[in-house]
Amino acid sequence: MVTEQWMVEEVLKIVPDARVEASDLHGSGDHFHVRVISQSYEGVRPLQRQRPILNHFKPFIAQNIVHALDLKCMTQSRQRRRARPPLTHTVKKWSSLECTSAGRTRSDDMTEFNWTPDELQELVDNNRIVLFMKGTPEQAQCGFSNRAATVLQQLEQPFVSVNILSDHRAIPSVCAWSDFPTMPQIFVHGELIGGSDIALEMFQSGELQQMLADGDSAPE
Repeated sequence: MVTEQWMVEEVLKIVPDARVEASDLHGSGDHFHVRVISQSYEGVRPLQRQRPILNHFKPFIAQNIVHALDLKCMTQSRQRRRARPPLTHTVKKWSSLECTSAGRTRSDDMTEFNWTPDELQELVDNNRIVLFMKGTPEQAQCGFSNRAATVLQQLEQPFVSVNILSDHRAIPSVCAWSDFPTMPQIFVHGELIGGSDIALEMFQSGELQQMLADGDSAPE
């Protein structure tokens, strides 16, 4: 069973100058919250902070040695800031693409979905906000997916959610296409921003709202 100390040591292999804190979320040795604090993150976008660590853990995630990783990478200055108030469930605007095991998709404009790279790219290109999650916003099947849906609801903007538990092909197909090993995954104007932790950080700083506005005002 993986320990908190093992998680810390693995992260330090990638970011040796960091202060790393790891918590076993359920005492099961496979669900972890990891906080990485490093001054080297100054000026680096949240997703780019996470990628080297997530790439390191890819084989452990693939083998279910680590089942879920809630990763938060921050600068020392951000770590010292006062915590923001908790999110609340207030807005429910979304559409869900529910896929059966046969690959059928029920939505207003799709009849089949086979999780090919072209289909996935078209999906994120044609929708301002897309959330690949476990379950639905109303019935999330993991805490991280629930947090991601909650963050997007605070934007008071419609978004598309895709239940990646509804088809056994979904998770490996999406992760291979996006080159991002964990779920949930959030795309804004066709760009992957990361998972629930990054979305929350960007929402609280205003970066997520600005990203949406910039994409809306960009020329076609």
